Amino acid sequence: MSLVINSLSKHFGEVTALNNISLEVPQGCFVCFLGPSGCGKTTLLRIIAGLEQPDNGEITLNNKNLSQTHASNRNFGVVFQSYSLFPNMTALTNVGYGLRCRRLPKPDIITRSKEMLALVQLQDQADKLPEQMSGGQQQRVALARALAPDPSLLLLDEPLSALDAKVREELRHEIRAIQQRLGVTTIMVTHDQEESLVMADLIVVMNEGKIEQTGTPKSLYEHPETTFVADFIGGMNLLPVRIENGAAYFGDTPVTLAEKTATQNGEGKIGVRPEALTLSAPTNDTAANHIPCEVKSITYLGNLTRVFVSPAAHPELKVTVELHGQSPVPSPGEHLALSFAPEALRLLT
Repeated sequence: MSLVINSLSKHFGEVTALNNISLEVPQGCFVCFLGPSGCGKTTLLRIIAGLEQPDNGEITLNNKNLSQTHASNRNFGVVFQSYSLFPNMTALTNVGYGLRCRRLPKPDIITRSKEMLALVQLQDQADKLPEQMSGGQQQRVALARALAPDPSLLLLDEPLSALDAKVREELRHEIRAIQQRLGVTTIMVTHDQEESLVMADLIVVMNEGKIEQTGTPKSLYEHPETTFVADFIGGMNLLPVRIENGAAYFGDTPVTLAEKTATQNGEGKIGVRPEALTLSAPTNDTAANHIPCEVKSITYLGNLTRVFVSPAAHPELKVTVELHGQSPVPSPGEHLALSFAPEALRLLT
């Protein structure tokens, strides 16, 4: 059974935090609410948790309406950004707190708490207080505490944002592995696109209180439907085009797309990923998908080199090209041509 959100809205005074949100989260799925600050993703998570009440709409889990169910009775596990551990309790007693609230027998609480600490690889830290543990260890304890009561839904509110880059990368994989092992339906709020691509089965891209697009990481990256999604998930070059009689032009250069070109004349944008662009020697003709440009600057990143170029037709634009491995690297000031395959282009709204 799944979590179903139907026509959910929430206002804070004159501010619309959520505007008619509808969504279905399949059982056992790892879902990321992804978007910039203020897009409504945390408000949506808090309403699901029962910590906020919506103005309109409903949420059902396994066909049960949660509108009248208090947060403490929803059997949801929640992990916050700030860990929220009890400073006077050891790791073991922190993990067992929810079980004690449910009045389980003490031997069962201890056994289950130890199992959860072992799950997050902290069985040797059971007797330590939070102040004696690193940030990554504290967040593992918080995760173990949320999982101890066997929740029907696990909610993660930017759980990795306070950690350094290396620990954050390690925990991404650990949390995902634990979620897959337990099969618990999980919703995570994040503004980190890489985090969502690595961890999620399903990404919900939000902007200004609405859902822009929902899909798998692969489908969102390869087939964004709007300029916002294209620009927010991965790097995307946005090129203005002119639509005339079903054909697209960048300056005087015809642009061929694999997908259908808009039939209405006017202005539009095409999106192309930096890794889908190639640089070649300039030509004097106006071949399709072959744009004259000038190299402006180079950024070396080890196995990746970013080349920033300006198209001759729109010199104010900065287009990013990614060269991998041992590809030849041009020099600033060099005049070349940008080339791209039709299937690499997306006509965006």
